[in-house]
Amino acid sequence: MKYSASLLIAIIVFAVSCTNAKEPAAAVTNADSSFTQFENRFIDAYWKQNPSYAIYSGYGKYYDELKIPDSTAFAGDTRFAKNYLDSLKAFPFDELSPNNKIDYHILENQLNSSIWYTDTFKIQEWDPSGYNLGGECYEIINKNYAPLPERLKTLSSHLQHAGAYYAEALK
Repeated sequence: MKYSASLLIAIIVFAVSCTNAKEPAAAVTNADSSFTQFENRFIDAYWKQNPSYAIYSGYGKYYDELKIPDSTAFAGDTRFAKNYLDSLKAFPFDELSPNNKIDYHILENQLNSSIWYTDTFKIQEWDPSGYNLGGECYEIINKNYAPLPERLKTLSSHLQHAGAYYAEALK
């Protein structure tokens, strides 16, 4: 009988602790679910905002896009990063899972880095090596995501505004 009472007490303690643990887990699940949806929206928007990064990462949806490096584009990059930082900060960080907390910090660091490189470091003003379409062209042609004729067509679309790209780069 003693053994049964001890076992019963252990089961009750275990059940209560599991019940209490489930309540915060439900909140984490809700926060994590919302955060995962945010990540999915963010990553596509990030690739759209940065089509050359998308090309290097193998995200083909924006292979035919060429962002003209003008003051409007740089201001748009800063605005994009600040808007997503604001959205990111709306998440209850303490309720996120450890993995999502890591993702949160990665996104936060990337967005802050984008702002800093554009507005403070101003790499676009002094580093001409950033204005080279050769690497993007290489990636578009050599990644085996489609038959060669389709890749050539994508490359043609990508380079359609190369003149405007290099005109802005010279400024």
